[in-house]
Amino acid sequence: MKKLSHYFLLAFGIILLDQFSKYITYINRYDLPISVFGGWFKINYVLNPGMAFGASLGGIYGKLFLTLFRIVAVVFIGIYLKKLYKGKLAPKGLLITISMIFAGAIGNTIDSLIYGAFGDKNLLVKDAPMKFLYGKVIDMLHIDLFTTPSWLPVFGNYPLWPVFNIADASIFIAVCIILIFQKRFFANLGKK
Repeated sequence: MKKLSHYFLLAFGIILLDQFSKYITYINRYDLPISVFGGWFKINYVLNPGMAFGASLGGIYGKLFLTLFRIVAVVFIGIYLKKLYKGKLAPKGLLITISMIFAGAIGNTIDSLIYGAFGDKNLLVKDAPMKFLYGKVIDMLHIDLFTTPSWLPVFGNYPLWPVFNIADASIFIAVCIILIFQKRFFANLGKK
């Protein structure tokens, strides 16, 4: 990719795929879950009011803070991507992974910003003072490889792998690639 617009175009493609998959999941929510690949991978419908893995900051102000934080993070990631590109020392791999993180952040921010405004009160965080900024995130990809033993009290048969979406996967994969190739990606950034 030679132009900055190509990296933003990559991000836009991931955002479209993420939002399309969430829309398809939403309109088919009553027919889910569907087992794929022998049952270890499922398409599910889960509404996540908080962050990754269902964690939340608690209460309506926690959700507001999280949404505002996501907006600020998206802006900074976009600025960072542009700065890396203009510095001309960042390898393509780093620019691609930052684009993936940017796309994932935007995908989940869109959910938080507007999903509650569509009229389905289930898409809105409980007791939200307004529909804007309080939407839940739609998760649908469920890898069911690890489950707690059934004999455990309270936590028996509990899946240990979270349900996630394309935006989450984009961020996770990009961060893993950055961790694996960090020496190569950041070797020349301090030089100039």
